[in-house]
Amino acid sequence: MLQNYWRRGQEDEDMMKYCKISLAILIVPTVINVVIALLETARESLMKELLAVACAVLQLNPIVHGVAMWRGEEQGEDDVMPYVVLFMGNRMIELLFEVLPEVTLQLYVMFKTGEISKLAVFSIASSLLRAAFTMADCSVTSGSI
Repeated sequence: MLQNYWRRGQEDEDMMKYCKISLAILIVPTVINVVIALLETARESLMKELLAVACAVLQLNPIVHGVAMWRGEEQGEDDVMPYVVLFMGNRMIELLFEVLPEVTLQLYVMFKTGEISKLAVFSIASSLLRAAFTMADCSVTSGSI
């Protein structure tokens, strides 16, 4: 949708405004994940810190923490938070700062412009499914704490 807003924003100021809002919605959770990665690896080597930051920027933290949790990896002495907390925290950050704001923006744009595209409907539906899965997954995972 960001690319769609960008392309349409070349001719329409409102669409460029929506493009900037959508970009901000994508940047905020990434910055939060980078901060968490830096806090998580504060006592680790520089290489491990850089790897954690790269995973955060590429939005791979839920996968990394989910695999560590699933494999039952032991927490090290230097680990700040348990993997299950990191996993659920990343998923909730994604839900609260990315998925729900982006769906809200897309619905607003759809109603304001009166245009219903297949891409927008697919994006909204997939985001709502991801939100439902995240909430269900976190409620199941919270029993592991």
